[in-house]
Amino acid sequence: MRKSELTAALAACMIAVCAFSGCGNEPAEPVNATAPVSSETTAANTTASSAEETTETTTVQTGSETTAEETASETTAAEASAADPDAVVDEILSSVEMSTMAKVEDDRIGNYLEVDMSTVESYSMYICGSGGFADEVAVFLMTDEDSAQAVVDAAKARVESRSIDFKDYNPDEYDKLQNALIKTKGRYVLFVVSGDNDTAEGIFDKATG
Repeated sequence: MRKSELTAALAACMIAVCAFSGCGNEPAEPVNATAPVSSETTAANTTASSAEETTETTTVQTGSETTAEETASETTAAEASAADPDAVVDEILSSVEMSTMAKVEDDRIGNYLEVDMSTVESYSMYICGSGGFADEVAVFLMTDEDSAQAVVDAAKARVESRSIDFKDYNPDEYDKLQNALIKTKGRYVLFVVSGDNDTAEGIFDKATG
């Protein structure tokens, strides 16, 4: 066999061997189901997650704002429904028998009760106009509950002073003073000297809740 023919035969064998063994064709790598997700996909998922969190946060904040508004509304309603001392005293005067009563104005309140008026939000007080009877009624609405005790102390001092005046002068009125009703309820104070304190107390309790 000639050299050229031998060379051609060897070349043909090499081609056959390569074709049979897959030489030069790398097998395709199997698909890995757990392969890392591309950065673009991860960014998209992060954006979607952030959007969900923002929606939830907004919902919670909106709920908080609504709760704050409702609380403010309830507070305003409570303040609006606060009992008016004038109205309470007027009802007591119309329901409890008392001698001719005279209203105590701001410029005279210090003559009867030693109270720091800067701590008084509103009040109404009446005393017997003739001075021959011990009947009195007063309702105070204080700026805070702590201030109410000062009115209680002033009312007790008033009862003690009036008791001295009536002890020998009019025993019946003295007895009224010994049974005077002084009651606090939150920021309210009731002071009443009458022959029917139970009725006065019931009106006060109903009005002040």
